[in-house]
Amino acid sequence: MASTASTAACVFGAVLVSILSPVSSRSERCFPSKAGFKDVWPFDESAGDFPKSVDNVDPVFELYSAGNGVPYELDHKNLNITLDQRKFNPKFATKFIIHGFGNALNKSVWITDMRKAFQVNGDYNIILVGWDTAFPHYIQAVCNSRIVARLTVSVIEMLQENGLDLSDLHLIGHSLGAHVSSYVGRMMDSNISRITGLDPAGPWFDTFGTEAKLDPSDARFVDVIHSNGHLLNFYGGFGLLEQSGHVDFYPNGGQKQPGCSDGVGGGTETFVDKFFQGTMDDMEESVLSAVGCSHGRAYEIFIESIKGGPCRFKSYPCPNLAEFERGICTWCGINGCNYAGLHANPHASGGKQFLQTSNKKPLCGHSVLVAITPAERANALEGSITMFIQGSSGSDAVTLNSGGPIHMWQGIRWKAVVSVTTDLGDMEYATLLYKRQGLFSRRRLRVSKLTIENMNNNRRYSTISEFRIRNEKHVKLMLKEE
Repeated sequence: MASTASTAACVFGAVLVSILSPVSSRSERCFPSKAGFKDVWPFDESAGDFPKSVDNVDPVFELYSAGNGVPYELDHKNLNITLDQRKFNPKFATKFIIHGFGNALNKSVWITDMRKAFQVNGDYNIILVGWDTAFPHYIQAVCNSRIVARLTVSVIEMLQENGLDLSDLHLIGHSLGAHVSSYVGRMMDSNISRITGLDPAGPWFDTFGTEAKLDPSDARFVDVIHSNGHLLNFYGGFGLLEQSGHVDFYPNGGQKQPGCSDGVGGGTETFVDKFFQGTMDDMEESVLSAVGCSHGRAYEIFIESIKGGPCRFKSYPCPNLAEFERGICTWCGINGCNYAGLHANPHASGGKQFLQTSNKKPLCGHSVLVAITPAERANALEGSITMFIQGSSGSDAVTLNSGGPIHMWQGIRWKAVVSVTTDLGDMEYATLLYKRQGLFSRRRLRVSKLTIENMNNNRRYSTISEFRIRNEKHVKLMLKEE
C-alpha cells in the first residue's frame, strides 16, 4: 500500500507544480515529429511539455509464462524473435498489466500480487509493462503515455506473429495506465477483446475529450472500477468519476473507500494522530498509505476477484449512489447482475453499477436490503433507527439513516441498503432501537412488517407479526425465512 500512497502523493504534488509552471505555446508539439505525435486536438492540453525520447522512456516488458516466476524480458528495440511455448503459449489468454504514475515493477507490491494471483488461479501469459523512467513529473508522464502505448502495440504485434489472437488479449491499467491501455486499443483499431480500467487517472484527463482518454470504443469490452473519482484536492481525487466503459463499477460510490483518509489532508491527519499517540515506528508507511488509499482500492478489488474467494463483488445498475442506498435499485434487469473485477461480463447488465465493499481484505461487501412497513394507523415519524442483526454465522449492528433522518409515513414501505461486515448466515433475530428527532415526530411507531434480504444470495427474512417500536427502547424481533 505504501507504493500506492507514494504514487498518489507524487501525482498531487506534480499536478500542482505543473499548474503553477510556465506553459509552453499551444502551437508547439507535445511529441517529437519522429515519434509521430503532435500537440494538437484532442491532445492539445498537455501544458506544452515535450516528451522524452523513446530511448529515455525505454519501457520494460516482462513476460511470465504459466507457472513461471522468472520473467523473460522483451526488448522493444529488437522484436524480430520467435517464442517457444515455454515462454509464450498462444492457447492461453494473455494479460497486460500496466501501472500508473509513480509506480515501478520492482517497487510496487500490487503488481507482483496481481501477477501471482493470475498464475495461481489459471493458465495465462502475463506481460508487465514498466515505464517509471517516463516519470520526471506528472504532465511529462501524460505526454509520454502515448509513446509507451505505441511501443506496447509493437510488442503485441510481435506476439501476434507468435500466435496471439486478439480475442484472447486483455489489458489491465491502473490510473494513468488505464489511459495507456486506451491508446493501445485505438492504435489497434479497437480489436482488442477487453480493457479494464482501474480508477483511471483524473488530473488533467477530466478536461480532455473522450478521444484522449479511456472510452468504451477502445476495445470490444471496456470495464472500469472507480474508487477515488472526484476533483483533486487535499483529500485525494486521483481518479476519474465519469463513465469510461461499457460497464462502470462504483464501489461505495466510487469517490472514497471505507477506512481511507486520502490525500495530503488524510496523510496529515494520520501523522498528527500517530504523533500524539506516540506510535512513531511505522509513521512513514502509515502516512503514505493514507494518502493514496482509495485510489489503490480499485486494484485491490480486482486482485481479490482473481482469487475466486468468497467475494464476488456483485453490483446493481443504478443512476446514482443515493438511489442505491435507498433500496430503489435492487433488480439487475433481464440480463442479470454483473460483478466488479475479473469476472465482469459484457453480456450482463451494463452502465453505472453500484456495490458495497468493506475495508478489510478480502474486501467482501455484505449488502442487506432492509424494508420497514408502518401499520396503516401509524402517524408520520422522523428519527433514526439502529439495528442489530444476529445470524447463524455472525452478527453486526448498522444504522439505517447514514444519509440523514428517516422519514416514514403510514402505509408506505421504507427501504435502505446497508453493509454489514460479515456473512451473517441464516438470520435469526434483529433488535431495533428508535430515537425520535423533530418536535412533532411520534414517540412510537407501529410496524406491520420488517424484512431483511441478503442481496448476495437473495435470501429474505421477515418478522412473524406486527410490532411496536418506542423512543429509546430496544425491541427484539425473531426472523423467519420467507
